[in-house]
Amino acid sequence: MVKNPYSLFDRIRRDLAWQHQSRWDGESPRGDRPEKRRVPYVDFAVQFYLLLGLVALEVVLLIGGIVVLFHRLRGVIDESLYRAHSVSHEALLPRLLEETGWVIGGMLLVNIVALLAADRIWVVYVRSITRTFSELAKKTGNLEFGEDPDLGHRHRVIDLMVAWRRSERERAQGIRQNLANIDPSGEFHDEKINAIYRRRLQAVRRLLPPYSRRYVGRIRDASSS
Repeated sequence: MVKNPYSLFDRIRRDLAWQHQSRWDGESPRGDRPEKRRVPYVDFAVQFYLLLGLVALEVVLLIGGIVVLFHRLRGVIDESLYRAHSVSHEALLPRLLEETGWVIGGMLLVNIVALLAADRIWVVYVRSITRTFSELAKKTGNLEFGEDPDLGHRHRVIDLMVAWRRSERERAQGIRQNLANIDPSGEFHDEKINAIYRRRLQAVRRLLPPYSRRYVGRIRDASSS
């Protein structure tokens, strides 16, 4: 049986969603496949550094917030001590809450900006992969199996796609070579020539994708009926 190279598409599709070996809960009703994947896809090259940056940012924000809050609260307390005997003495608790609110609000604002920036970086990274994948898929759909130029950004998904296109390029070249050796205007009464042509056509059929043989069978059935 001819190995189906289109199984690479399944590998690409799985790699888009899952990188690690999946773990499963229970068994499926059919018993042939599990029900639930538990380990989500993680792109270590990008998400690790994003996570590391966010953790470092939180540590810096926490330390900076504590330092700023300490100085601001100390200023409020010192000011309150100097005005302890003043008639127009302002309540201390509202001032402390106000300064604390400003510091916490600033930390929340920085966190929101950091999360938006991380989300934007991730979206740009994913789009760079899907855009390259879509361009290669479009070329494949148009039967353009020329050499792929330097794609710049490389990812395992892109590597699988390039490898699949390389195998399809070799398949197309084999089909072209076998068909080029068949002379449509030649004599088909010679058994030796017919045997040669038959072997070449069988080679072409082996090179065709598996689903093509199903279509060929349907066309043959339709023509015979």
